[in-house]
Amino acid sequence: MHHTFDNLYPLNHAFYGSMDLFALQNLRNVELSLDVVLPHRARVRVAYQHFALPEPVTDAWYNAAAGAVYLAGDPGISSVVGSEVDVTVRLPVWHVAMEAGYSHFFGGAYLDDAAFALRSADFLYLQTMVGF
Repeated sequence: MHHTFDNLYPLNHAFYGSMDLFALQNLRNVELSLDVVLPHRARVRVAYQHFALPEPVTDAWYNAAAGAVYLAGDPGISSVVGSEVDVTVRLPVWHVAMEAGYSHFFGGAYLDDAAFALRSADFLYLQTMVGF
């Protein structure tokens, strides 16, 4: 048994960064985003996420699957895990839309203090959506 919030039906991808590195458990997240509609209904979205742990010593960092990524346990550890930048471009053409996205994770002091292997990560995707 652990003493942290359980997000029973998570939709983490939509709220905590496209890379799915974080869950709602033991998380303090600040997001700044800009969503622009261009000609021909094209959309560009840029989002910045800042991630910190309210309880970095007594609780863990949890990923989108609600699995504990790391439990530091060190009283001197920083609470700032890092930040993520997401850029998404969607271009609709009739009943089909193409979407491309790129994300980058910048590791914070928590990862340095914990000597954690992850310092940065990149995520890139391209998808096609068909509407009926």
